[in-house]
Amino acid sequence: MQLQNNQDMIRKNLHDFLEKYGKEGFLKLYFTNLLFEMVKDEIHTRSDSVKNSPGLQYYFNKEGNYENASKLEEFNKRLKNECMKKSELIVSLVEKKNMISKFGVDLNKITEVLSNEIEKQMKDIFKEVFDVKWGEEVEK
Repeated sequence: MQLQNNQDMIRKNLHDFLEKYGKEGFLKLYFTNLLFEMVKDEIHTRSDSVKNSPGLQYYFNKEGNYENASKLEEFNKRLKNECMKKSELIVSLVEKKNMISKFGVDLNKITEVLSNEIEKQMKDIFKEVFDVKWGEEVEK
């Protein structure tokens, strides 16, 4: 019974979110969080990331651990902001290519293998987005 109540609450929350922000808002949130987790994983799995970046050395010690809680919070806030900018650019390019309707509201559909056409378009979009340097402002 508890599981059913949780699933019903999740469906209601997702429905309410989509009503308020639409598929575009959902995709922005999805891509923001995806990029955020990918970057953090990359930093923590590649020890040379910190050693070769003076910007990261401010936040991390030589072992790749955070210097302190306030630096962790500051880093996460700045990284999340950069990921949000990238996700907004991704979604704006998805909209320009009239691809929004190709995405379902079901997370499984977004993460499933996409058709060859959509997969190629998404690769092109990501390439364009990542050609923009982190922290650089771009027009959408």
